[in-house]
Amino acid sequence: MKIKALCKLVSMSIISFFISCVPPSAKMKTSMSPFTKDGMAVGSFSIENKRLLTPRCKLKYIQIEAGRESAKFVNELNVKKTKFVYNTGFIDFGITTGDFKDGNKNVFIFNVVKTAGIYKMYAVEMYYNSGVGESTTILPIDIKFEILEGKIKYFGEVNINIKQNEAKLLNNIERDRLKFQELKPEIQF
Repeated sequence: MKIKALCKLVSMSIISFFISCVPPSAKMKTSMSPFTKDGMAVGSFSIENKRLLTPRCKLKYIQIEAGRESAKFVNELNVKKTKFVYNTGFIDFGITTGDFKDGNKNVFIFNVVKTAGIYKMYAVEMYYNSGVGESTTILPIDIKFEILEGKIKYFGEVNINIKQNEAKLLNNIERDRLKFQELKPEIQF
C-alpha cells in the first residue's frame, strides 16, 4: 500500500515539474466569453540580467475598478470594506527560458482574459531554488491596465531587471504582434 502511494506521489511530482516547464503561451486562453463580458489584455514579460539560476516568476494583479454595469455593486463593496480585493489573478511564467530571446532578455508572451474593468499589476514574485537553499523575492510594481468587453488590447512589455531590482513598462507592440502571430495566430491585435 505504501509503495502505491509513493509511486503516485513521484508520478505527480514529475507531472508537476513538466507542467511548470511550459511557458504560459502554451496554456493561453484564446477566446472571450460574451456571457461573463470578458475582454483580453495581451503583452509580454521579460527578464534581463538574470543570475546563474532563472527564477520562477509570477506576475500578480487585481481588479481595482469594475466595468460600467457592475461598478455600482463593486463600489458599494469597496465602501463597506476598505481592504476588499476582488478578481485577483497571477500569471505563472514557470522556470522556462521564455518564448523567445530578444538580445540578453528572455521574453514570454501572455494574456489576461477577465471581466471588463481596470486592473493593477502590483507585484512580481521571484522564487529561486538552487537545490541547497531557496528564497523568494517580491518586487512591488504599480502598473494599471484596462480590459474592455469583447476587445483585445495591447498591454506592453513588463521588463524586470534582476540585478537592478527594478521593473519598467516598455512598448514593443510591433515585435509582440509578430510573436503572437507566430505562436498564437488566433489572438490578433
